[in-house]
Amino acid sequence: MVVDDERFTRALVARLLGYLGAKAVFQAENGADALWMLEGGRMAFDAVVADLEMPRVNGLEMLKEIRSGANGCRRDLPVVMLTGHSDIELVSRAMALDINGFIVKPVSQGALASRLARVFGDDVRTIRAESEYAMVDARFGADEPAPARGGLPVRPPPSPPPSPDGGMYRIALTDVAPGGVLALDVTVPSGLVLVSEGTVLTSRLIQRLKGLGDLNIVIEDVWLRV
Repeated sequence: MVVDDERFTRALVARLLGYLGAKAVFQAENGADALWMLEGGRMAFDAVVADLEMPRVNGLEMLKEIRSGANGCRRDLPVVMLTGHSDIELVSRAMALDINGFIVKPVSQGALASRLARVFGDDVRTIRAESEYAMVDARFGADEPAPARGGLPVRPPPSPPPSPDGGMYRIALTDVAPGGVLALDVTVPSGLVLVSEGTVLTSRLIQRLKGLGDLNIVIEDVWLRV
């Protein structure tokens, strides 16, 4: 399913999905309409490709409802977000809601094919407790309240210790094995926290961090607990 309030973008993505072999592509113009289709398994979909900024129910609010299993939605449904570079501050919230990936607008067939191949190649889709998703503030825009923990935390970038002492060590993201526990927050240069310290790195989360390169966010290494 393609969810976007811009008719041109919906039609373009639907057409590209058809070129990639999709048999049927349903469309919705906002998150509310998409959730209606998903409620109680009313309609079954392999994945959802959705815009972030939409009227009535935005992309993050829709994702939060899906991950929370609202009204019988399939909680592990793969969701890929369409975004622009100006949306990067929302990446943290999408990560907290276990987004499956991002595609930067304008959408190309190559980018769409690459991202969906990674999504469907992920055999393990670990969904956390509903209460963890409830903590994430999915609102954004002019009426957005001040961000809080679980919403959009912004902190100064962590200062790594001068040596791998003190119960932590630095490792390239490409060398991280599932099961490692973050000793420091994973942040972008602005201080935006993408993944908080203490988080267990699953194979899916590692792949999502690597996939942030699609947004020109390159995570080269992380600090793990010994």
